[in-house]
Formats: sequence, structure tokens, C-alpha cells
Amino acid sequence: MNKVLRKRLPRDLKSNFMRYLALTFLIVMCMYIVISVVGAADSIINGTDVKCISNKCEDGEFGVFIPLTDEQTAQIEKKGCTLEKKFSMDIDIKGEKTLRVMKNRQKINLIDLDEGRLADKKGEMVIEKRFAEVNGYKMGDTIDVSGRTLEIVGIGSVPDYDLPVKKISDTAAESRGFGLAFVDNSQYDEICENNLQAAEEYSYAYLLNGKLSEKKMKSMIKDFSFDYNSVKDKFFQETIKDTIGKKDDLLAGITDLNTGAKKLNDVIKSLDENSSALTMGAEKIFDGFISQANTSLGAMGVNKTLKADNYGKILDEIYTQTKSEDIKSLKTSLDDIKKYLDGTKKYVGGIKDTTNASAKLYDGTAKLDKETNDIIDDLFDYKIDNLTEFVKAEDNPRIKGAAADVLINKQAGIIAGVIIMILFTYVISVFVIHQIQKESSVIGALYALGVKKRDLLKHYIALPTVICLIGGILGTLAAMTPLGMQHQMQDSYNYFSIPKISASIPLYLLIYSIVMPPVVSAIVNYLVINKRLSQPALSLIKNEQKVTDVKKSI
Repeated sequence: MNKVLRKRLPRDLKSNFMRYLALTFLIVMCMYIVISVVGAADSIINGTDVKCISNKCEDGEFGVFIPLTDEQTAQIEKKGCTLEKKFSMDIDIKGEKTLRVMKNRQKINLIDLDEGRLADKKGEMVIEKRFAEVNGYKMGDTIDVSGRTLEIVGIGSVPDYDLPVKKISDTAAESRGFGLAFVDNSQYDEICENNLQAAEEYSYAYLLNGKLSEKKMKSMIKDFSFDYNSVKDKFFQETIKDTIGKKDDLLAGITDLNTGAKKLNDVIKSLDENSSALTMGAEKIFDGFISQANTSLGAMGVNKTLKADNYGKILDEIYTQTKSEDIKSLKTSLDDIKKYLDGTKKYVGGIKDTTNASAKLYDGTAKLDKETNDIIDDLFDYKIDNLTEFVKAEDNPRIKGAAADVLINKQAGIIAGVIIMILFTYVISVFVIHQIQKESSVIGALYALGVKKRDLLKHYIALPTVICLIGGILGTLAAMTPLGMQHQMQDSYNYFSIPKISASIPLYLLIYSIVMPPVVSAIVNYLVINKRLSQPALSLIKNEQKVTDVKKSI
């Protein structure tokens, strides 16, 4: 009986040829689109992974205000990490485009050339492929870069600029206005010397070798000392002025205060050491005047001796008796000298008091200056490090941007393929149901003759399953043509800066494209047809139809 049923298949196919041909064409187109999209996405994802490995794509990068010293670089590499400078300078090209000029890479993020060779001498450069393509640059063309005409000797891409954006925060690439250029060391140094308008950006790429973690490396860089006053970034300097600058001003003020207190103490101490000589000099002057006064009185016939403690009283008595203006003038002179002596003694006494006070002041400022660092650290809890940014490769949208972009295509394509196949196979099952209705009496008779339901299920499922299998194979073959995956990959080439990647179908997708359509068809048709073939043989012979009661309400 199975042999008889198998002979019916060609006849069924012939009688419904156009119907099955149309469905086959739809399945072919469905699988062609799905496999093209998913295969292209897989090729981009796997291809960029392979290129990242071969071109030694970075594990991450970091930027600094001023370059690390050789000693600091050696400390990091000694811990188990490979570093490479990726310093750059943005050059305006005719005021319309920006060309980011870098040195040729040696260890990390190597250039993958589509054409030409690396620039190995002055006057040559390699430019990024998307910038070249959009702006119409070709091998042998020249570009004026910072007053120097450079010839294009190579066109290619680098893995750390898969998405060629100017800043990591940029959301879209604009290759018409931004691109990369790679030159040799001497040419780069010349461009930096000639270009005074743009600032050089200091960044480093790193590769971890399994010994140093990114967290520890970042901590090391933050702990490195650097001269923040040499940073040319004006915004950074404003921040320094508002934070560390105030701290430095306070430190300088305390130091100046201590220096001034020391100078004051030294001067007053010196005055105190010479105060006795000053007092003795004043006393000698006064004694000399007293001696001269006694000589003058002896010449006038006055037989009295003047002393420091009685000259006033004696001269007043003589003046009362003689009314002599000379006596009065003599007393006035001696009074002035006496005032000078008394003022000198008082001044010297003040110096001694000031010496004690200045010594205490100096001791206090010296103690403040000694302990000022602890005080400042409590008042100004600021820590300035040399690090401007630290970005892991997985957090960098420039790296594997093309793979991230097509990942949704892969996921959505696989799911969409299954859904569409379910819809198509359901349509096929509807056609089969109609055929079963037409052949209902025959099927009933076959049941009466002892034919099993499973044999009929196999018979009616076979043709749709074969059609889906053929459609899946043809769709897969169509996806492998230049109009398939390679055409779908062109969207990535038109936006991202990636090397040429070979289109290939992975094993899982090949199995999916060949196995999924017939399996889905078999399952859907089984679920739909099984119920129809489960009717009693007599009902099938009479071709009884299910009647639905309709109640009319008046």
C-alpha cells in the first residue's frame, strides 16, 4: 500500500504544480534573504575577530596629560603588559576635513593594508580606507598636511578605528570629514614641529599578558607623579588654579610667613645684642655734657658740682640768683640729653620684650610650617593624576563596531526565518487539507481496507517536506552567490572601516538552512493534518462536514 501511495506523489505534484512552484519560490526567497543576512552578519563578526587577532587589536587604551617617562613605562611593562604609544595630532585639511596623523604601529593595532605599502620615509603616508573612498583619494594622490605635501602609498584600516569616529562619544561616523593617516617617525616629528595650532594628544594602547589586571594598571598610572604645571590644557589649568592652586597659595603664604618671622626675629635679636652698647653710648654722651657744664660753672666762679641726679636743682637755684640766660640754656641742653638717655633706656627695654615676643612668633610659625602638610591635606582633599581616560576594548565603540552593528541582524534573522517558515508551511498545510477533503471518500475506503493513519500522514506530509527541503537548499545556494552574503556585507563596508573579509557559511547555519525548513514543515503539517485524518472511516467515506449550530434569537 505504501508503494501505491508513493506513486501518487508525482501525480499530486503535477496536478498542483503551479501552486507548489509558487510556494517553492517563496521558500527559496525566504531562505535566500535569511541566509544572506545571517551569513553576512556571521562573516563580519567572525572575520573581524580573526582580523583583530592577526592585527593584535588592543585590550584597551588610556590617555594622559603628559607622556609617561621611560621609567614609568618600564614599570608597567615589567608587571606583564605591552604598551605602545598612539600619539596623534589632528590636522585641518583645507578647513573642511580633519586628518588624524599618527606614527606607524609596531606592536599593537597593526595596519591592515588593502592596497600599497607602509610609509617608510618622509613625504609618504597611508590613509584610512573609508576616508579615501568617500573623498575619492587613490594611490599616488597627494595631500597637503601642515605645509608638507604627502603622497598616498597605502590604503588600509586599523582595528582600533573599526568605527572611524573622531571622539569615542560620537554616535555616527562622518568619513567625509574625518580620517586617519599613518606616517613614519621622522615625518610625524616634522608635522608636530610645523603645526602650532593643534595640540598633540597623548594616548597609549595596551595588551595584557595575563599577569597584570586592568584595575592594577589603572591604579599604577594614577599613582605616578607628574608635573601638572606643564600641562597645556587650559581647562585643566583652570581646574588646577581652583583646587591645587589654592593649596599651593596657602602653602606659599605659610612659608613666607615663617621666613618673615625668622628675619624679624634675627633683626630684633641683633638689636638686643647691641642694646647695651647703645645704652652705654647714651650714658657717655650725658656724662660728657655734665662734665662740660661743671667746667663752665667753674669758669663762672660757681663752686658746685653737677651730677645726673642734681643738675636740675642746682641750675634752678643759680638761675634764681643770677637770672643768667646761659644757665637757663645750659639746663635746657642737659634736659634734652637726659631725655635722650631715658628714651634710649626705654627703647632698649622694649627691644628685650620684643625679642621674647618675636622668638615666640618664630617658634609658632616654624611649627605651623612643619605641620602644614597634614593641615593642608585635611583642608584640601584633592588628588590630581595624569590619567585623562581609561577605556577597555569592550567598552570602546570604535572597536568591533561592525560586529556589534550586525549582531541584531544575526539574532533577528534566525528567529524571523523560523517564523516565516511556519507561516509558509501552514499555507501548504491548508492546501493539503483541501486535497484531503476532495479525497475524503478515497481515504475512508483506504481506512476500511486496513491502511493505517500514520501511512497516510507520511504520504500527505512527504510532498510539503520535500518542497521545503528543496527550497531551503536552493535558497542557501542563492545566498552563497555574489548577490547573497557578499552583497549584504557591502552595507558594513560602506560605513565601517574594516578589512576585506571572505563570506562563508558556518556549519550551524548550513544545518539550519537545510534542516529547519523540512522539520518545521513536517511539524506544522502533522499538527494540522493529523486532526483531519483522525475522523472515522464512515465519516470520511460520506465526506461529512462539521456542522456548527447557530442559535437565532428573536
